[in-house]
Amino acid sequence: MMLVSHASKILNYYVYLKNTYLHHTYGNREGRFPYVEQPKAYFLEPFEEAFANLWKSTVVQLAKDLNSDSLLYETMNDRVRHHLFCPSAKGGEHYRLTERGFQHWWKSFAGGFSLERSLSDAIHTLYYDVNQQKVGDRAVSLSIIYDDVELSTVVRAPGFCVVSVKELLLKYDEVLARVIASVRETS
Repeated sequence: MMLVSHASKILNYYVYLKNTYLHHTYGNREGRFPYVEQPKAYFLEPFEEAFANLWKSTVVQLAKDLNSDSLLYETMNDRVRHHLFCPSAKGGEHYRLTERGFQHWWKSFAGGFSLERSLSDAIHTLYYDVNQQKVGDRAVSLSIIYDDVELSTVVRAPGFCVVSVKELLLKYDEVLARVIASVRETS
């Protein structure tokens, strides 16, 4: 069995946007990152429905071609800008601020690099435990995100799983079951 894990830039950007939206809509009750003080958010309504649709279509595309992550991020400008932000100049500025904030975090040592490296032991354990299930020579890709995605359902794809840090560390048995099911679906 082959397990490939990576921190998806596009999916983590969506999580960043989702958390920004939740802060503006419901407050920072759970201390989610990022916390950005802005007097007004310029998200389109219904944001949650549009977000769920973007999330699902992106997960499906990544499941087909894991190498498309960077390309999807580079080309997401129009999709995100027009589906999640108000069409006004203020909406455009809000979009640019969130995108710039994400880029600074992602490129920093605390961003994408640390996200992948901090889970190497847990991923190694997952690889070992999945192989104990005698799943054969199948492959699965594990896309790591820094926070849960409450605004969309789990999108199932054979050989592809999206897992948050919290799930991997605190709900390990559920993640193991999902990965095993995903591997078995590839046959």
